[in-house]
Amino acid sequence: GGTAARNFTATVGNVAPTLAALTDRNAAEGSTVSLQGATFTDPGFLDTHSASVNWGDGTSEAAIVSSHTVNASHSYGDNGVYAVTVTVTDDEGGTSVQGFTATIGNVAPSLATLASQNAAEGSLVSLQGATFTDPGFLDSHTATVDWGDGTTQAAIISSKTVQAQHSYGDNGAYTVTVTVADEDGGASTEAF
Repeated sequence: GGTAARNFTATVGNVAPTLAALTDRNAAEGSTVSLQGATFTDPGFLDTHSASVNWGDGTSEAAIVSSHTVNASHSYGDNGVYAVTVTVTDDEGGTSVQGFTATIGNVAPSLATLASQNAAEGSLVSLQGATFTDPGFLDSHTATVDWGDGTTQAAIISSKTVQAQHSYGDNGAYTVTVTVADEDGGASTEAF
């Protein structure tokens, strides 16, 4: 039963986590881009981790870390090519960074169907229900109205509604064409 004991000091250095390479993503503006396959390893199996994502459009956010996987998603308001950076940090300050490119395509605005109208010659005809949607929530828009009598004019846009008025100098049936375009060339046209 005789024993002898000696002590020694084991100095264990931190090893930073290692984030797996990330693949580039393609999406349409307004749709969600998610981190897929954003996994990491860390030999420090008792370490705790946090993560952040810089989406490349001026938006950064904390991500959710669960079972060595980084989870986050983002919606881009305008088309473009964005450099996304994902960072994982352990509780000792060790970090791992990976990036990918998010290529976001333009989506044209969509103008609502317009109802026909009746008016007397010389009276004002106003656009009614000329609303549109666009998943590119950061897009800027222009609109034109071809009144069908040789007159075309730029329209006012307010809260995704096209506003314009016109007076016809003679009776007749006129086809009115409304076009909404975003700054990237996407357009939608409706007629009544």
